[in-house]
Amino acid sequence: MTFRLPLKQSRGFAVAIAVGICLIATQASGQTTAQSPAQSGQSIRTGDGMLAIEANLPEQVRIGEQFTYDVTVQNATDNVTLHDIELRHADQSSLTIESIAQQDQGDQKKLATDNQDAAAKSSQQNSDNKRPSDEPQSRFANPANQRQSADGFDGNSSSDQALTIQALQPGESQTFHVTASVDQEGPVKACLMITHYRPSICLQTTAIKPELKITKQSPQRNQLCEVIELVYTVTNDGTGAVGKFEIRDDLSDGLRTIDDQETLAFAVDQLKGGDTRKFVARVYATKTGEFRSRAYAKAVDSDLSARSENVGPEIVGAQLQVDVQGRNAVPSETPAVFTATVRNTGQAVAENIQVAVHIPENANLHRISDVQLRQRDPSQLATDRQSGQTRRSQYRGQVQESSDQPASQPNAEQSAVERLTRGRRSAQQSQAQPKQTAGNASTKSGNAADQKTETQAAMRAEEFSIESLEPGQSAQFDYVLTARNQDRIETMVIARSICNFDGNQDVAYDATSEDTATASTRIIRLPGLQVYTLDDADPAKVGSPITYTIRVKNEGEAPDQNIQITATLPEQLKLDNADGPTESQHEGSTITFQPIDQLNPGEEAEYTLTATVQSAGAAQLKVELVSQSFTSPVETSEPTQLFDPKGAATGQ
Repeated sequence: MTFRLPLKQSRGFAVAIAVGICLIATQASGQTTAQSPAQSGQSIRTGDGMLAIEANLPEQVRIGEQFTYDVTVQNATDNVTLHDIELRHADQSSLTIESIAQQDQGDQKKLATDNQDAAAKSSQQNSDNKRPSDEPQSRFANPANQRQSADGFDGNSSSDQALTIQALQPGESQTFHVTASVDQEGPVKACLMITHYRPSICLQTTAIKPELKITKQSPQRNQLCEVIELVYTVTNDGTGAVGKFEIRDDLSDGLRTIDDQETLAFAVDQLKGGDTRKFVARVYATKTGEFRSRAYAKAVDSDLSARSENVGPEIVGAQLQVDVQGRNAVPSETPAVFTATVRNTGQAVAENIQVAVHIPENANLHRISDVQLRQRDPSQLATDRQSGQTRRSQYRGQVQESSDQPASQPNAEQSAVERLTRGRRSAQQSQAQPKQTAGNASTKSGNAADQKTETQAAMRAEEFSIESLEPGQSAQFDYVLTARNQDRIETMVIARSICNFDGNQDVAYDATSEDTATASTRIIRLPGLQVYTLDDADPAKVGSPITYTIRVKNEGEAPDQNIQITATLPEQLKLDNADGPTESQHEGSTITFQPIDQLNPGEEAEYTLTATVQSAGAAQLKVELVSQSFTSPVETSEPTQLFDPKGAATGQ
């Protein structure tokens, strides 16, 4: 017989029903030990038509003897898989279920009815199948609480009488062998309830997952005036094709594309699943430093995107530093010696260094020494330029796909461009700022370029070249100048190194490394006082007058101040008169004149002393000169022979 009841579903597609199938057997009247023939199978199908149950029972069984019957559970659908199927025997006072064996691919697995694990699982499943409190309760939601009085059927089921199936595919079935016994005479019912099953509908499609991955590779280090190759590799690690997408790299400030753009961007037509493509872009740097940026790959027709790591090259270049040293001051007509040093403080070789030594038009250049090279100081610089940097070769195109990959870009992407170049900048275009000095060492100055040009205009230049300077290496040379009618000698040294691109296309920036230093030496002009003392008679006789003339002349190039004369007469003479440009005082044989305020270059002061010879002998007039430039007395004397005509002169 077949029962069709409406299907009740709870959340999660769990089905809990109290559909029962009851088989009836009677006690056998005979004493034969053979089991009676089985009744024809009875079947039941759920109201949704998904699950069919068929069972049989012997027509007669003996009290106290075991008998068996089969229960077959079948998935009656064509496309629905049923999960967590559970059937239970209702409690019967006269029937005892002794064991249940599940047939599995021809083998039977005995399920003991006293298995506590099965009971615990059943209890957990019943708990899982409870509906939330806010949903209407199905009257079949908890079969244990149901009562069906018809035919004496009691809905309570024993937790250890479960027939469970984890899953049944469409059309699949499972058979259980039930062993039971009776202990009372009369009709015996074996009632099964379908307490739970969970249908699921499985739809199938093919899932694809395109995935973009982009990496950016860059040389670790490049020099200015070298073309930089950036390599972009895009990979589709997914299972579907990526349509049109764009690769974009917003270059750091200081990097530009060959066509003078700050952003590198190009389109890619398509990338199939599992494919990898590589593109090479060529850029150049306008200054030194580190230039890192991320590359982005973005699909045109979807949100699919990827970005690379933040990488980029370090750009190094030559950096010239010029210093000029000289003395603070030298006396007039004394040569001024200057020492110039040109040093490469950068991290790249400075090549073809042009050096210009500027000297005043009214100064004389006596010589320039040979250039002395000093080797690099390893403590000041890092390692040499790394090998394997940007290749110096014929460059084609701003962006092109690597030759080891199939061509995929439009012709416009891979069009050839000219090679790069840069010509030497003229000295008139130089914008470097000079270093100036107020003493003997060159220092930085904030003067503008027009001030330097003004200084250069009043000078003439002596030029020579230095072939190259490695990083940290320096070149040193001396030069000697003398000035004519100058209070100061000013000089300037300019060193310039220009790097050239390996190409023939002008680039709109200046890659020149240039530095300027100035120095000056003051010309010291000194006063030069000369003191002359003369007598008007030598020898002089006793009793006759004698006159001494003292002349002070400034033969130097600067005035002198506070010039004072002090004269001391010998004991053989008696002072008659003292005359000079200032008042005089005498005490005993010492005559002191008041100081002269200033004596300019070429000027002369004259003093006279008149005395009478008192006795014969060798006499000597002593004169002392002090001034602002001569803080210690300068002494001079004039000897005179004195004689007595009445007798031999003393000392003859």
